Amino acid sequence: MDIPGRDKTHFRLNSCPTLFGEKLVIRILGGAGPQPDLNQLGLLPSQYHTVQHALQHPHGLILVTGPTGSGKTLTLYSMLQQLNTGTQNICTAEDPVEILLPGINQLNINPATGLTFSAALRAFLRQDPDILMVGEIRDEETANMAIRAAQTGHLVLASLHTSSTANAIDRLCNMGIQRFDLANCLNLVIAQRLIRTLCSHCQGHNSHHCQHCHQGFLGRSAIFELLPINSTVQEMVNQTASSQEIHTHNMQQGQHSLASAAQEKIQAKLTTLTEVQHIIEHSHEKNPGKALSLASGH
Repeated sequence: MDIPGRDKTHFRLNSCPTLFGEKLVIRILGGAGPQPDLNQLGLLPSQYHTVQHALQHPHGLILVTGPTGSGKTLTLYSMLQQLNTGTQNICTAEDPVEILLPGINQLNINPATGLTFSAALRAFLRQDPDILMVGEIRDEETANMAIRAAQTGHLVLASLHTSSTANAIDRLCNMGIQRFDLANCLNLVIAQRLIRTLCSHCQGHNSHHCQHCHQGFLGRSAIFELLPINSTVQEMVNQTASSQEIHTHNMQQGQHSLASAAQEKIQAKLTTLTEVQHIIEHSHEKNPGKALSLASGH
C-alpha cells in the first residue's frame, strides 16, 4: 500500500469468523524502514562482545530464543545486517519478511504451497550460500536441516520458542536432534525479553503531565541472557546435563542472567523494578526477585 508521505507500507491481514461478525487483525510490517543495528538492541558491553565473537565464526548455529513478541526477529536482522558486507551470499526464510534488507536474498515461506522452512533451506543449500537465517525452527525437519547446514560449512541463524538459553538445548533434543550433533555445531544461544524504557524527559515522575510520553515510559529495549558454547558446555550437552546445571555453569562463568541484565537496566535508571518483575519470573535464577529488589534499593 502507498501512503502519502511514507515509503510503501506492507500489511499482513488475518481474519477469523466469530459469533458477532468477522474479526480482523492487521499487522504492519517494517518494509524498507530504518535498518536494524546491533548496537541499539540493549546488549550489555560484555554481551555485545560475545555476540560479535560468535558472528566471526564461518559456520555453526546461533539461536535466538524467547516468547512471541520478545524481539527475536529484530535481533536476527541486526546480526544479518552486521554480516552483510556485500561479499557473502546470505539467504533467509521468513514468515513473513518484516524488514527489507538490501543485498540479502529474503523469501516468504508459504506452507499452503509446500514452501516450508525446511523446503526453503533445502533449496538454499543448492545455491552455495554462506549464511542462512531461519525465521523459526518449528519442527524436527526444519531443525535437522538447520543442523545439517551448520555442520556443512554454513553459518545459520535461527529463532526458537523457549523460555531460556539452556531450555533451547532441551527443545531441540526433544525434536529429535542428537546431542552430539547439537554440541558440535551450536555456537551461541541468546534468550531475550522486551522491556519498556523510562521517558528521558520525566523519568516516570508526574508522567501524566509529560507531553512526550503521558505514561512514564517511552520506547522499548531488550534484556538478554547469553550462553556461549565452549568445550565444557559441549561436554555437558553430550553428558545429558540438565538445563538447570547448564544454566548454573553459565552463571559461574560470569554471564548475565535475564534477572541480572534487568538489574543493570534498573541501576542505570532505564526502567523500573515493576516493569521487569513479571518478565523474569520464569527464569532459571533461583531468586531473581531478591536481586531485582536489591537493584532498586528496596
